[in-house]
Amino acid sequence: MGGVRELGCVGVDSGQLLVTDPCYIDGHWEKEKYEGNSSDYFNYSYLGCCNQTLKSNGGEVFGLNRTKERHGEKEHDFSGISLGTVFNTGQVVLKKRLK
Repeated sequence: MGGVRELGCVGVDSGQLLVTDPCYIDGHWEKEKYEGNSSDYFNYSYLGCCNQTLKSNGGEVFGLNRTKERHGEKEHDFSGISLGTVFNTGQVVLKKRLK
């Protein structure tokens, strides 16, 4: 086996992608606009994705429940990962490595 399989293409206009579980989109996504100023605000929103991508070329974005208790310890509720792309606009080809 092995090899690589092309999964498809994704259109990119903002120079970034968001990897997320689709079940989070309706209940967790916050409608917030990015207006050109970067900050350490990483909500599960367009603003949060832009901030995370600009700060470190990608990282975790948080859902509405930013912290939760698990076994007596606080942990963050990560709803997705934003990541920068090589090109600001165009298409990104996604591929999967086969075992």
